[in-house]
Amino acid sequence: MLKSATEIAAAARVARASALEDRRAKDEKNAMVAQQQAWLDKLHMEFESHALAAARVGDLAVAFPGHELSLNKLRTQGFIAAQLSRRTSFEEHLAEIVRQKNDEMAQLAERVVALCPGFELIAGDALLHRNPLVSLIQTLWSRAQIREPYDVELLLAFARTQSAAKHSDLEAQKIQISTVLDRFAEVKTTEQKYYTVRWENSIIPKGTDKATYASWESADNGQGMVVKFSAQRVSWLAKTWPLIVAFLNESIEESASKGSDHMELFVWRSSEGWDLSLTWPPEGDMYGKESEDLENQNVGHWKGETFCAPSLAAEELTFSGYTVDIQSLEINSMAATDTTHKDIDKFVAAGARESYRMKILWE
Repeated sequence: MLKSATEIAAAARVARASALEDRRAKDEKNAMVAQQQAWLDKLHMEFESHALAAARVGDLAVAFPGHELSLNKLRTQGFIAAQLSRRTSFEEHLAEIVRQKNDEMAQLAERVVALCPGFELIAGDALLHRNPLVSLIQTLWSRAQIREPYDVELLLAFARTQSAAKHSDLEAQKIQISTVLDRFAEVKTTEQKYYTVRWENSIIPKGTDKATYASWESADNGQGMVVKFSAQRVSWLAKTWPLIVAFLNESIEESASKGSDHMELFVWRSSEGWDLSLTWPPEGDMYGKESEDLENQNVGHWKGETFCAPSLAAEELTFSGYTVDIQSLEINSMAATDTTHKDIDKFVAAGARESYRMKILWE
């Protein structure tokens, strides 16, 4: 039987209401996701500022408050990243375990030494340490002469040659000496945990119990070519930029001492990275050969001061209050226009890919 128009209209109204509700719920969800993403993007921007500020003072890592940063994103950018939580009570617990195990080891060692007369004499001199067996183990460990897995036979060999104890007494106490060595291994394992937790607690910023740790210490510097924020760029800023600054400071101060309000420098990129020269075109050098030999060579080698992508340098110089103007230089046209530098073709052949004039102003 055909349904009435009233029934059909009612069903249509229900369908429209349901579709409207679904659309509203979807829009709310999309807005929430967009808001969350915007917040995370803002947080990562704040992290970038923290990392760059830390690198500018030579730091190789930073602890950023909270656990909201994406570890995957940080690791994709080349950082070694981990989430840290403050564990004060655990640190105190580990410290107590270390103290207890040290006391147990000392007591066991004292009993061994008491049964091995002459053990306290090492190379004919009385040990200053209150416990000669512990002192011997610690000394050997600090010199990397014993390492895990700890070998009691190796320890006995040192004891026989370095102490005045009878070999028979040492052999009789072999099991007890092995026990002392086991306690020492437990102390070192627990100490390692303790120092790790104490370090984590110490670097988490005050006012929070959670932090995201990011390190760029092991990242390479990208030869100063990486402009986008990454561990490579931050590593370059911390490790290489100070070397560039040393050269720039000297040149800037020299120009300023002559009353100038600016200085010019020239940079170019080859397969080996960026180089800098105070003159253009730069002087060439045939891998240490005399300059007059250049005419007899097909390819020259031009090496200036180590530099970086001009935009990187401009950002850091601007951060320090300078004004920077960058102009591209046409290398290929130089051969025709600059008759004073007849080796410009060789400069191009040597792999020079792009070059710029940078003007640095301080007034």
